[in-house]
Amino acid sequence: MAYQSIVVGTDGTASSLLAVRKAATIAQRTSAQLTLVVAFHNRNSSLRGDPNTRPEDLPYVPYELADRIVDRAVATATEQGIVAPETQKRLGDPVDVLLDVIRTQNADLLVSGNKGIRTLSGRVFGAIPTEVTRRALVDVLLVNTSTALSDVPRDSSRYGTILVGTDGTSSALLAVQRAAALAVNFNAQLVIATAYQKKASALRPDWLHKPGNKAMVFQEDVETILEQARTTAAGEGDAEVLLVSREGEPADVLLQLATDHDVDLVVSGNKGVRSFSGRVFGNIPTEIVRRSEIDVLLVDTSSSQTLESGSGS
Repeated sequence: MAYQSIVVGTDGTASSLLAVRKAATIAQRTSAQLTLVVAFHNRNSSLRGDPNTRPEDLPYVPYELADRIVDRAVATATEQGIVAPETQKRLGDPVDVLLDVIRTQNADLLVSGNKGIRTLSGRVFGAIPTEVTRRALVDVLLVNTSTALSDVPRDSSRYGTILVGTDGTSSALLAVQRAAALAVNFNAQLVIATAYQKKASALRPDWLHKPGNKAMVFQEDVETILEQARTTAAGEGDAEVLLVSREGEPADVLLQLATDHDVDLVVSGNKGVRSFSGRVFGNIPTEIVRRSEIDVLLVDTSSSQTLESGSGS
């Protein structure tokens, strides 16, 4: 399940260039085509308010800076070993432009910084990463951009430990497949985790009515679920695999395990991230995205969700 075509957007900011660096690293490791995208607006000075306003001070990419931003993104990608990445410079809204490039490039991964995604306004009304996560029909990697680009060593974009959660569903196993493939590509350790509930606590009304807690894993099912995940991971190649289980709510367990095991990347299926209730009240993937202090890969599991809903289970 190696990626074939990766799209990353940039507006020239340091945070967006962190996303470019990470996208380039994955493209180099997976031999994928990398496309760098700049969306710009062709606005004259009268629309800027003050005609003396500098282009670089505007909250959007003006057309006169687009070429400079593309050049900087190419230089960043080249530092990671990418030779002649494809570039797309287009007029329009950044989210619409990115989604169109994904379609035309037949991309299977979109990379974005996570700036604004942790805020309530960003989750509900839409920041760029929130919108692409909601609307993209491909995997989305949200890169933690809280660290300044200058503070991140150029050789630190690799993943050393990857964590993925599973509850045994087909959508979760798709996430396990993707995580395992990346672990092989990066020669990383793969931690596969299951959060479980004891039957007595799982039947509490307060637990049942929390958003995202409709699917439960009981303690007696953990071994079977983890062994199934190990078998799935083995199909992607030879990676070091650690199986872990812990009692608790899935998002809490995964985020704590990420800290305990010094994880660089958390992988989750994207089930529920496109729903309004998921964005406002939270479900497992949205909670991970909102609270994680490391990169998060949301795997598009729409095909497995269709199969699950049609099976009658």
